[in-house]
Amino acid sequence: MTPRLIYLLAVLYSLQCVKCADLQGLANSAQRTAQVVEQSITNASIAAENVLKSANTQASQLIDSTLTRIRQMAEDVGNKIKSLVQAGRNFQTCVSEQSEAVRSLVPVAGQELQACVQAAVQSLREYSADIKDIGAQALQLLLQVPARVSSCTFSGLSLLSCLGTVFEYTSSKGLLLVSSSSHDLAHLTVLGLQLPGQLAKCGASQVAKVATQLAGIGASIDACVTSSAAAADA
Repeated sequence: MTPRLIYLLAVLYSLQCVKCADLQGLANSAQRTAQVVEQSITNASIAAENVLKSANTQASQLIDSTLTRIRQMAEDVGNKIKSLVQAGRNFQTCVSEQSEAVRSLVPVAGQELQACVQAAVQSLREYSADIKDIGAQALQLLLQVPARVSSCTFSGLSLLSCLGTVFEYTSSKGLLLVSSSSHDLAHLTVLGLQLPGQLAKCGASQVAKVATQLAGIGASIDACVTSSAAAADA
């Protein structure tokens, strides 16, 4: 919770104490407290949405750039296979199985990359959703104040005592909601700052894996071609 908000709530509470004889002022204090709380959490929710929007954009860009690189790597090996086929020698046995292996690499790499990226972003989505839920609770707190104030007429308690209870409930509940949203937003902000590094690891890991697989395919083709050429020349 921001020091400004704590100060505002403290002022409102003091107003209630000073004007305890002013029933309408007490009811208004409860309403203003709920409004401050709702606005604070609305601001937190907007900030959270911006962090999540940035995270989704980064994730999408990372996936696109990584898959573009992987496709190029696979295309390079595919071109090598095509050149062997076009050479006219009997290298078909060397490339038939490997061609399919190269073609299957990109979609598999895409699925694995997507899973890694989604896992990295998931925690941000959870915190953002939690802040949105807290915002809904704050709005309900605000909307319920008039009904709570009206119910004091039939509560069986003195009107002053009942309105004091409404104010105290609104203040304590509001402080809890603001504290929770601030806590979540702080964690969300940290995760947002850490996300680029996590996404980079997802991309680098997948590129390294595909590079190793393509290197193995290339080595198998080279060994097969050398063996076939030697057999043909014998």
